[in-house]
Formats: sequence, structure tokens, C-alpha cells
Amino acid sequence: WPSAEQPHVFVCGSTRFVDVAADGLVALGYEPLSIRTERFGATGG
Repeated sequence: WPSAEQPHVFVCGSTRFVDVAADGLVALGYEPLSIRTERFGATGG
């Protein structure tokens, strides 16, 4: 993707998954600011 046309990427999952996916996207050339993340996990209790 040309920089001006690069889409935003949304990654949702466990912290480990999000970290690995986001790192992989950066390695593929995505701008870190174009990666949106949402993490979830156990809440205890």
C-alpha cells in the first residue's frame, strides 16, 4: 500500500495475540499509528 492509501488495521484479542499480530503488521510495513488494538482477557473472580 502507498502510505497515503494505507488502511487502518483493527486487531482484537488476548494481550499476547494482539502483541504478536501488531508486531507482525509492523514487520510487514504497516505504520504503527494505523494499527488499532483492543485487548481482553480473564477478569479474575
